[in-house]
Amino acid sequence: MSESDVASILAGEAEEAEAVADAEERGERLATCGQRARRQAVDSAQVYSVRIPVEQVETLGVAAAKVGKAPSSLMREWTNEL
Repeated sequence: MSESDVASILAGEAEEAEAVADAEERGERLATCGQRARRQAVDSAQVYSVRIPVEQVETLGVAAAKVGKAPSSLMREWTNEL
């Protein structure tokens, strides 16, 4: 899979996620289990972009699923352990 294929897939996924979130906010769709509604953060946070090799993304997803967490939550947990 080429880098442009991955970028195209991610862009499509992001667009779909935004559409679903907008529909949930309008009350046109119930929130999906495991998804959080948009809300103002209680604590301020800094967003970092981390490049992860494509092969490792799947490994991260499997590890997160084993402990019942989202991959991003698992990564935040790991950084808090540092």
